[in-house]
Amino acid sequence: MATLPKTELEQIQFMEAHAPVWAAAPTVVGLNATTCTAITAAVSAARKAYNDAQSARDASKAATVNQHGKVAVMHALAADAIRTIRIFAEASTNPSAVYSAAQIDPPAPAVATLPPTQAVMIRASIESNGALTLGWKAGPSFVNPTTGQAYDSSTAGVTYLISRRVNAETNFTVVGVADAARSGARGLASFTDSTLVAGSTNIQYIIASRRGGSTTLVGPMSDVFSVTLGIAAGGGMTIMSESSEPMKLAA
Repeated sequence: MATLPKTELEQIQFMEAHAPVWAAAPTVVGLNATTCTAITAAVSAARKAYNDAQSARDASKAATVNQHGKVAVMHALAADAIRTIRIFAEASTNPSAVYSAAQIDPPAPAVATLPPTQAVMIRASIESNGALTLGWKAGPSFVNPTTGQAYDSSTAGVTYLISRRVNAETNFTVVGVADAARSGARGLASFTDSTLVAGSTNIQYIIASRRGGSTTLVGPMSDVFSVTLGIAAGGGMTIMSESSEPMKLAA
């Protein structure tokens, strides 16, 4: 003896197969024409409702995919714009005014009230997409013996401004801003330079440190970090050498 299946679709399919049979000879199976007419109409209505719901679900999925794509484009543009604003703000003489005009929160207020220490132990690595990532940590706390100025190794509220010059360029150009990945004594930080163009082989970086967006709580400039790139055996870029040396002041 046939019974109704459990799922709605299977029930519709069951009745689409049985309703015409019953309607062809209702009295043979103990039914009447009125009942069979009602059943046939109900089956048609159920099928239409199911198809409408399925179409709505398909449309919803397509709309969701479209939404995610549009939001991803917006997010990329917004992230680039905010990154550019931060670079501009940190390179300006009044970062707070830039952040206020852009209605973007500045770096977290500094916990320490002393300038940060120099970025030290700079290292480089090549990412799978060809970008170059720098990593460093804050130097130890110290007091300048000449000026008496103290510098705090805590990275709380510290922002790093990364500048670069490539090959035979004379001047350094600001290419990014980075926060300490871990706040605390001698916290770590990193920056990925994804703007290197093909043919960049001899690259130099300097890293400036500033606490809480202040124009006075500024740490010593890092040494000049030099990286020489070459072609790896597999065809990609590789680091041939890296070194650090103090910045040479102009005469």
